[in-house]
Amino acid sequence: MIRELASVVCLSVSISAQVADVDVFFGETDQAAARRAARAAVVPIGETSPDGELVVFVSVDDGDAEIMLARVDGSERRQLTHNDAIDNHPDWSPDGRRIAFASTRSGTWQIYEMGADGSGQRQLTDGERRAWHPKYGPDGRLAFLLRKRADGKSTTSDLVLMDAEGLRVLVADARITDFAWRSDGKAMAVGVVQRIVFLDLERGTSVVHELRELDERMHHHGVGDLEWTPAGDAVRCHINFAGGRFGDGHVFGDDEDFEVSLAGELRVLEPGAPAR
Repeated sequence: MIRELASVVCLSVSISAQVADVDVFFGETDQAAARRAARAAVVPIGETSPDGELVVFVSVDDGDAEIMLARVDGSERRQLTHNDAIDNHPDWSPDGRRIAFASTRSGTWQIYEMGADGSGQRQLTDGERRAWHPKYGPDGRLAFLLRKRADGKSTTSDLVLMDAEGLRVLVADARITDFAWRSDGKAMAVGVVQRIVFLDLERGTSVVHELRELDERMHHHGVGDLEWTPAGDAVRCHINFAGGRFGDGHVFGDDEDFEVSLAGELRVLEPGAPAR
């Protein structure tokens, strides 16, 4: 059962790290091993608050993953979570008053919410399936991933939307690597191994683009670091190989940035190139 919600750049990791992260957390039964893996996977890059004054991030300084808050210049650093579990994936609400995050404090990954000062921590999900990677939309709705099943060395997840009306599955049973809200809250881009999905949340429709059809060199790639362009008609992203590597280990996508339009047009960009 999942409780209804009443009312960060997020940790930035590569596709390969994201897939490894899913493998460990969703397949791991030994808490100590999961904690060691979390320390290896967490990248302490923060997400800036909507007003640009604060940054929330994850620290593993005390041996497990805790959520921290600081001013953008690094001063006034303070710890928001205090437990022996793993707390990860913090995300600011659009008004800057709340932070959603994932935690193993209940014994499995679940979604939590707290005030921006760490107060009022409460659990939002309590099902048997593991929930993680929450992201607020511009209108305050919350989306997150819910584990579905094991799929070889990885797992599949549902992308779930939580709002005042309850829960809605947006993408079901897929190897989801990342997702991003558009700034108007009316659309979402979802990275899945071997494809990218654009969701129209108002109409309830979707458009799926197979990566190999965009470029034949993308034969087992996944999309990550999704960011909508200012015009809202395309996304900037990384598209990295998600399988085993041989030879020198270099694969198309390692050194490139990409822009994918709603219509499925692919642009290969120089790293750091400005979005249109």
